[in-house]
Amino acid sequence: MLASRQAGWSVTKIFDEIREALGLPQLTPHKLRHLMLTHLMDHGLDLYEVSLYARHRSTASTEIYLHIADAKLARQVNHIHEQQWKRLASLFQEREMQGEEANATS
Repeated sequence: MLASRQAGWSVTKIFDEIREALGLPQLTPHKLRHLMLTHLMDHGLDLYEVSLYARHRSTASTEIYLHIADAKLARQVNHIHEQQWKRLASLFQEREMQGEEANATS
């Protein structure tokens, strides 16, 4: 249990460092997930495709994105520039590769 709490804390800390470096608004990894899935639906992915991307076991779990009425959430999606999404993905990919390398050497 302690290891999972420490792992969660470090993911949050890494996320916050990257978010601040990119000048993104205050977000949590969970809210960013919602933003990204909403963004995908807003840009043409259908419910099934977003469900696969989100790794939901059922499209019923994804249906929440069909009913989003939160204006603040919509504004945040619109304000995050496409290049920032690409940069964020790149930074997470780098962190993931670093973690895989560290796991391979241990």
